[in-house]
Amino acid sequence: PHCGKSSIASVVCHYAWKRRNKFNLEAIYWLPAFDERDPDQDSDSVYDLLCFCADMLQNARMNIWDTTEDLLRCQERLERELEGMKIAVVIDKRKFQTEAAQVGLQKFVTFLLHVANAKIILIEAREPSEGLSLVSGFTGHSTRHEETSIEISPLSFKMTALLFGEHCKFIANGGCPAAHNAAEFADLLEPNLHADAAVTTQRRSDLYIQMGEGLPAAIIEAALSITKNEFMDLIGRAIRPEVFVDSLTSLEMEIERRTTEQLQAVDDKNYLRAQYLDELLEEMEMIRLDFPGLDELKEQEETMKQELEEAFQNRRYDVANDLKRELIAIKKKIMKEQRSIKASENGHHNDHQQEASNKADVLSNKIENMVMNNHSKHNESNGSGSKPQWTGNSVTYGVACGEHRDCSFIVAVGEVWEAFPLESPAASSSGIMCWTNECCDLEDTWMGEPLLEFGGSSLQNELSHLPAVSESTYGSVRCVTGNAVLVGPGKFQDLPAACLVLAVGPFSPSLAPELEDGSSLTPDALSYAKSMLRSSYRSSMVLASHAKLHSLSLCLAIPPEGSFQRAECLQLGLQTLVEEVPFAHLRELHIMCPSGEEASMVMDYLQSQ
Repeated sequence: PHCGKSSIASVVCHYAWKRRNKFNLEAIYWLPAFDERDPDQDSDSVYDLLCFCADMLQNARMNIWDTTEDLLRCQERLERELEGMKIAVVIDKRKFQTEAAQVGLQKFVTFLLHVANAKIILIEAREPSEGLSLVSGFTGHSTRHEETSIEISPLSFKMTALLFGEHCKFIANGGCPAAHNAAEFADLLEPNLHADAAVTTQRRSDLYIQMGEGLPAAIIEAALSITKNEFMDLIGRAIRPEVFVDSLTSLEMEIERRTTEQLQAVDDKNYLRAQYLDELLEEMEMIRLDFPGLDELKEQEETMKQELEEAFQNRRYDVANDLKRELIAIKKKIMKEQRSIKASENGHHNDHQQEASNKADVLSNKIENMVMNNHSKHNESNGSGSKPQWTGNSVTYGVACGEHRDCSFIVAVGEVWEAFPLESPAASSSGIMCWTNECCDLEDTWMGEPLLEFGGSSLQNELSHLPAVSESTYGSVRCVTGNAVLVGPGKFQDLPAACLVLAVGPFSPSLAPELEDGSSLTPDALSYAKSMLRSSYRSSMVLASHAKLHSLSLCLAIPPEGSFQRAECLQLGLQTLVEEVPFAHLRELHIMCPSGEEASMVMDYLQSQ
């Protein structure tokens, strides 16, 4: 139910009626008639007769088609009225609920197909798990008869998320940092991964149910009626990790990877993320029981081969056909398991590593070229965009923010606190964005320790009073991944800014990106990282606007050194900042880069805008 059968039938009829000359149609009728008919509509004798038949049959408790005089007279009149007419009739079979009504309807349809040049569209509902169908039959005055079935199943998970996102007010008005439109919301809920991967966790099922289970009417109703707390709960479910596996070996590899992530999350004090990974690992241990190993699959294959041979010997060909299909499915599982084992033995997907190496080489060459050509390129005047202005060791780009206001993007190599000289007059309206963990504990983080030294006891005291937004099995959480919190405004000893914007991104805050182990991100990790980066930047810009900051200093969060996705994440961060800065009060955005290579990449992107 509620998959849109009537809507699809209506659209089909509307399309055909607009082109009635091409389809050679004289009329389209819908049975049973709607409860409220237009009183201004001209009376149609054919439609009145069809409605009379449908109403009689709909309420029948016994076979009345061949026995009731009123129906017999109606049939005679219809036979005369419909002679030579070319019509389409839509019949909602769901309204005929009794067995007698169904038998009468079948006879009614047969009658229409024989007395008129008619196209019949039957709308029927089957079991929810089987979807539903539109059935159409056609006949002319000849004996030709055609029948077509169209199965209409509930919407897929991705399409459900898109439809939900189109109608949810918390997404449409930009109130969700993780998703400002339906496409971003759908990408957050379902990353673009391998098409043949199997989804095996409860996360997707819970989200699917909360969004209306693929039924268009239910999806729209759920999107329009969802409360803020319910929406936040939905986003909380969405950012939980998902598992995509198709064999026992790939599951074992996934368990190993997620265990490493969980240990890293605890070490980084990203406690909520660690708890989500704990729950995922428990679920994967249960999933392990559903995946037979290679030896077990081979045993099943041998047993099935024997059963297949016996079926052929006994001439039980229907059983043999079913066994052949099952045997092919088992062979496919064996092949997947063998491929996964081989990939694991060769070092966890050599093909993927080779691709990463190739892309890293390409990126390295591109960076070298940018560094070599950077000075000459930025002194060229191409007549379009904002020409960068060099000032000492930095370069400035003007980004239009509307209302005759520009924001200066100042790119430099250095640390975030070096953007503002101590005792600067602008310090009271300046802020520093710092990447941290979910506990907002700046100790043992590559950006936090120097800021703590600058801020002294006054900053420590302010941090200790940040409220907890959630509790986990590992401790209190003051800011979830993808969000940001504001510390200040205030005077924090030697800190050259009045505010700290603490943002929790997807990468470890414990070590600087250029010092981390350079393993490339998996597709699902990259999708998660991009969603959380976008959300972190947006949350930070909102806080900067609320604090009425005129200047903000930050460094871009990027994956570990050696990952070929560094440029992709850097570009996403810059794109998000360019999109969001018009809604803030910022006049200056200082982008501090740890190296000249990264600064060249930033300048290359800004120059192209």
